Amino acid sequence: MSTENGLVIENLSKTFYTRHKSIEALKGINLRVEMGKFINIIGPSGCGKSTLLRCIAAFEKPTSGRLMLNGAESSEPGIDRMMVFQNFEQLFPWHTVRKNVLFALNVTARLSSKAEKKGLARIIILIWLA
Repeated sequence: MSTENGLVIENLSKTFYTRHKSIEALKGINLRVEMGKFINIIGPSGCGKSTLLRCIAAFEKPTSGRLMLNGAESSEPGIDRMMVFQNFEQLFPWHTVRKNVLFALNVTARLSSKAEKKGLARIIILIWLA
């Protein structure tokens, strides 16, 4: 896979520090996901799934390693990626999945044409959220 398209993670590690100890949440993660592909991250509670997603979204800075999106280092959050949090109160319960996603995209003026909205509907169906 070309590093120009998709997600590339190389030797990513994330350690959290407290006053008395350090917690190694991620160690030596390597991953390549081609543009347009979907993956699942599955594991028990506390294994680092959310930490990895927060690093990809740039809400957390990795302790070491490299994370590239479409050929560029990913170091700050951007509107080119989105993370839906597990807490229910961050969604509008009276909206459908599609309307919740559209809300965020419309607020940032990132989705305007009917073709883009049809593409979004196709993705929602593809990932089984419809």
